[in-house]
Amino acid sequence: MAYYPATSFVPQFFSDTGVPLAGGSISAQVAGSSTPTPMYLDGSGTSAGTTISLNARGEPQISGNTIIIWLDSSVSYKFILKDASSVSKWTIDSIISPFSAFSNNSNVALGDALVGVKRTLANSVATTLHNWIEASPVFNVKADFGAACDGTTDDTTAIQNAINACSLPQNYAAF
Repeated sequence: MAYYPATSFVPQFFSDTGVPLAGGSISAQVAGSSTPTPMYLDGSGTSAGTTISLNARGEPQISGNTIIIWLDSSVSYKFILKDASSVSKWTIDSIISPFSAFSNNSNVALGDALVGVKRTLANSVATTLHNWIEASPVFNVKADFGAACDGTTDDTTAIQNAINACSLPQNYAAF
């Protein structure tokens, strides 16, 4: 599992009147459910439990120590903030890892589609990594089509298969 900090600083929570939410709590559940799920103290995955109390300044604390809350990147979270009387102040649902969008290559609106690529060829234009990979004019006939490239084996079939695998744009060649 990979863990990431929910914020890069210690968060502070306030009441409706702007007073620090002393004695309040923040709890975590699996998004869209009431199933508790842990939060963490660090990038190693040290559990902070499913509910963290707030100190006199309205900051999360464990054993009297102010903490930054860490989350599991594989979990979609729902957070519930409560005051000292356990009255819910707000709920935020479906919080996902900011990195999850970069790991999606099945949806062109996500993942590698967010990564811009500038080809090194003359007069080339920037595109997305996703589109560049799909339209890439360069093949490795050894890795992609099984050519031996040993100087003695006839690699004609592998080279022809590489050529047949695409319709090459003008000025490009398969290698």
